[in-house]
Amino acid sequence: HITISAFTAAHGDTFVATLRRMEYGARTIQIRVDHLRRSLQVAQEDGFITTIPRIQRPGTEKGDAPFHTPEQTQVLLTVLQQRVSASRRGGLSFLAVLLAVTCGMRPGEVCTRRWSDLDWKTGTLKIGPVKLPNGTTWRPKAQSGRVLPLPPSLLAVFENYWVISGRPTDTWIFPNRDDHQQPMTSYKKALAS
Repeated sequence: HITISAFTAAHGDTFVATLRRMEYGARTIQIRVDHLRRSLQVAQEDGFITTIPRIQRPGTEKGDAPFHTPEQTQVLLTVLQQRVSASRRGGLSFLAVLLAVTCGMRPGEVCTRRWSDLDWKTGTLKIGPVKLPNGTTWRPKAQSGRVLPLPPSLLAVFENYWVISGRPTDTWIFPNRDDHQQPMTSYKKALAS
């Protein structure tokens, strides 16, 4: 058996980008992608590789808002916690998604949190205006701050990350990968994954 930690859509994008850089035509690229897809399917059918169970995306019925059922949400949270634990590079983005899903936070609220916003004694996270390095101030959509309680399981994940990060006091919880003085701007890739 061959162990592959994860083959994601991003790997497929990289494969296509590499073929484009090599100046292959669109038809040749399509043939190679189809061949890769068939090869992976045969490898899965023969038991050489396995797939992570697909999380069902929320659907809509007669114009209802797309929400996960409680069971789907529990599966999503379980998968996210596994990926935070297992991932080295992308764990931080999965942690951002885990926070957003668990607490119902908007992306801007997640990305602009500092360690000083987290109260370890009460297990709460403060959402309020934050001065950004470019001189502007990020403000919550509702223009009013709020305090969110964090479930003990999520607080434990944050405490583990806090210890691994060297117990910072007032830096970004989710720093930008290229410039740690800036907050993360998005976790779209992790969310898509």
